Amino acid sequence: LKGQKQNGVEYRVRHKDGTWRWHMTNGSFIRGTDGQGGSFLGISRDNTERKRAEEHLRLHAQLLDSVRESVVASDLEGRILFWSPGAEKLYGYSAAEVLGKPYRNFAGAVDPPDEEAFRRELLAQGTWRGEHLQKNRRGETFWTSSFVSLVLDEHGKPAGFIGIDQDISKRKRAEEDLQQSNAFLDSIIENIPAMLFLQDARDLRFFRFNRAGEE
Repeated sequence: LKGQKQNGVEYRVRHKDGTWRWHMTNGSFIRGTDGQGGSFLGISRDNTERKRAEEHLRLHAQLLDSVRESVVASDLEGRILFWSPGAEKLYGYSAAEVLGKPYRNFAGAVDPPDEEAFRRELLAQGTWRGEHLQKNRRGETFWTSSFVSLVLDEHGKPAGFIGIDQDISKRKRAEEDLQQSNAFLDSIIENIPAMLFLQDARDLRFFRFNRAGEE
């Protein structure tokens, strides 16, 4: 320590009440006036609350990183503050490439809603939910189910947004296939020359006639 000021040492101490607390101590060596010997000056401060806050932040980051869906946080201007591994996989951009840049540059919808109307609704309601056709880095399109929530600061004022996007392309394709199948079956039913009808077995009410049945 002689002649040097230390950056600090962090350690735990046991308090009189039995609890453990974190301390940060900085020390420096003070040389004696006769050039012989000297003393140490130490300044210690309680860092327990800061350590707890760091642990909470680290836990939250680990939880967000473990979510398979895309999780993106931005400020009120739409600049990206957090970009999860799920977002990297879904959109094809790494967190290092997008942090601090506008969200719409990397995860914009192919046919986006009116941005001002979207912001007004989100600020007024606090949440927004919808489905979008999106495009990734390779130019491939896919459908997402999106949930966006307004984030408030410690004073209760709007501070940013956090959104979760889930790829629902398989479900959308299944819905489209079902619609096409139903349309094909309807076409067959309507063109059968014989009467075809559907009737409720409980009260015998008719709820479907084909064209021949109507005639």
